[in-house]
Amino acid sequence: MRLTELPVELLAALPSFIRNLEDYTNAASSCRTLRIAFALAAPNTILRLAASSAPTFFSPHPWFLVMATARQVSEWAIGSESRTQELRRAFQGGISSLYDLCLHVGSLTMEDIRRLHLARFSTINPLANKIDQMAGAQWYGAANFWNGGVSEAWTVSCEPERSVFHIMIYWELFGSSLRAYLEPDLGLPKFDLLTRLDFIKYCIPDWICDGGYPGLEVLPIGPYLPGSDTQKNLPADQIALQFILGCGRWQRLWQKPMLEVGPNFADEWRQALWKNACMSFGMESMEIVTEMNVTSEVDSRYLASQTVQPDRVLTPAWHQRLSQIRAQIEQLDAVQHRPRTTVVGTVLQHSVSDAPNLAEETYVCMAALWPGAM
Repeated sequence: MRLTELPVELLAALPSFIRNLEDYTNAASSCRTLRIAFALAAPNTILRLAASSAPTFFSPHPWFLVMATARQVSEWAIGSESRTQELRRAFQGGISSLYDLCLHVGSLTMEDIRRLHLARFSTINPLANKIDQMAGAQWYGAANFWNGGVSEAWTVSCEPERSVFHIMIYWELFGSSLRAYLEPDLGLPKFDLLTRLDFIKYCIPDWICDGGYPGLEVLPIGPYLPGSDTQKNLPADQIALQFILGCGRWQRLWQKPMLEVGPNFADEWRQALWKNACMSFGMESMEIVTEMNVTSEVDSRYLASQTVQPDRVLTPAWHQRLSQIRAQIEQLDAVQHRPRTTVVGTVLQHSVSDAPNLAEETYVCMAALWPGAM
């Protein structure tokens, strides 16, 4: 009996025994029978095959696949105290520990794989290039760097692609928590500030965060385990991220599409919600500042109209989506719905919004860099 004569049910089980995604796609493309059978493979099996193909096809590893599955992990944990604690323990183990949880909880389809492959070229690489121009080798390569060559010269050790994934993973995990603040009457579940700080402290490790400071506890575990290779070679990723999120180029990158929808809010808390809400869809949100996403005939017609409307940067789909978000923020009551703040640091005494804010939260994690925190 030939392999292709076996029942489809048996053939559909073969991907569980295949080594990696390359072998899976090669086998599936070999004949119509296997293509049909392999299309029945469970999404968790596809994720396992993708993991076996990393880091060759999903670099940087493990950040890429963490980003691809982080929203599923968020949905799995949010609203459950026990699962949130499990998620926090995964955060505290560092990015590799979070990766293990993502493999356990998450799944991918071949359609997801194709979408991620396209996003590599349409969104991820262009955004990494922009960040390289803000804080990477291209930025440092400016003529007369320290003598007026750039407007915000500073000492930054930045790996642009990793910074892109830090931003996207944060919002894949906590974007729904931010949007819950926009619909307060629904009582939607949220991750609290301590959970979010755990992600930044341990999954975006930094030498300046090792040991914490008065009022910010950082445990000697995960990337900070004494004597471990990771602890001996801690990067400066929080410092780099804080610089990126605060620099003028990053601000201008988001200001243009935001102003296309509406003017800045007079209230600082509304403006913070507005900016963070624009980023809250993770990888998807990064389309706004990289490359226009042609998803419909309407968007295609819009792109054609760019000859007469060169200043517009949002597709109709994104304009409608962000307009709805802005309308929600406008309707929030200043007394009842303004997010509360939590003071971080016994000496630093920095107020951080209870609503997700990656820039503020990164700042308090790396604040030991400043003398006023100690």
